[in-house]
Amino acid sequence: STQKQLGFNDNQTYYIGDTVGDIKEGKEAGVHTVAVSWGYHTKEELKMANPEFIFNIPQELTEL
Repeated sequence: STQKQLGFNDNQTYYIGDTVGDIKEGKEAGVHTVAVSWGYHTKEELKMANPEFIFNIPQELTEL
């Protein structure tokens, strides 16, 4: 699996991104995906990529 090849635990790894491509790459890597709405793509665009989480402010990251 990708996780074993890269040497990380998928249950504890989160890919945080601001584009649809970021979310797709996180899914391909088999890790949790977090979209942040204050970046490049809009919240509506990010929703279409179906991330596990969508955050609107940086403080939400610390709550995860």
